[in-house]
Amino acid sequence: MTRAAEHPVRAWLSGIDGSGSRAAWILFEGGLGGGLRLCSLILNDEAGIMDAAGGPIARKRLEAELRGLRESQKLPWVEVDGRRACALVADALALHERLGTVPPPEFARWKKLIGEAQPKASRTDIETKLTADMPTPVAATSNLLEASATLLDLPELMGWFIDPARVQHEALAMLQVRESRLVVSDQIKAEREASIVDGVVEAQFPDAARRRWAARLREMAEIFRITGRLEPAAMAEQTAAALADAARPATAIPFARALAARGIEMASEVALGRTRLADVSRTPARRGRS
Repeated sequence: MTRAAEHPVRAWLSGIDGSGSRAAWILFEGGLGGGLRLCSLILNDEAGIMDAAGGPIARKRLEAELRGLRESQKLPWVEVDGRRACALVADALALHERLGTVPPPEFARWKKLIGEAQPKASRTDIETKLTADMPTPVAATSNLLEASATLLDLPELMGWFIDPARVQHEALAMLQVRESRLVVSDQIKAEREASIVDGVVEAQFPDAARRRWAARLREMAEIFRITGRLEPAAMAEQTAAALADAARPATAIPFARALAARGIEMASEVALGRTRLADVSRTPARRGRS
């Protein structure tokens, strides 16, 4: 009797953290040795494959590991089709190729399996794929888009903000406005603060960044739908569509302004010595944050 080729039978994805990283587990079955093998990865939308691990695993241990994940992780975990997870890994590999980087050496033993599970037609450059997958710009439901800043109040998105290292100058300017001894009206102070946020949004949301944030929102919308949270899913989709619309100024998208404002606040905390820059950095790390 011929044993079936090793192939993905189950997969799980985490939500996306503030650095653009997420975990992916892909369970393979079959092959010469038979049994199950679990591939554990950290994927980042700016750097590619950050970590790779895994090996043979028994079903009983797998279920125990899954229970532990659901109990200990801050980000949600959802089960997806194995080919869907492999497609995300293929995207990460395409990103490595575009950047001229390579995945960690531990990934080598999984690369062939991922390639065999992923149709060749989908192995496109990561930027091309993001553009093709982008929702067609539509007239966003006004109340959802206007409330899009509240997405950042969700536990899953509390770590989403512009990297404080990129807005240190603006954070100092904001502190000066707030601590100024000049007698000015609250309206003038508010206008100055809004102007600082405008500047950050304009500088930190070029086309590539807009595509990246929109892609993150689409992925989280999928997770919200899977977990039965339809209103946040709809809001995330509408906001992604707004970011996809190049004709819409980023400064007119409340979600983008909230990302900038939170980044400035974090940078202000660093400037005041209340936290360390390393603790709030959004630079992708070798291991994904939870």
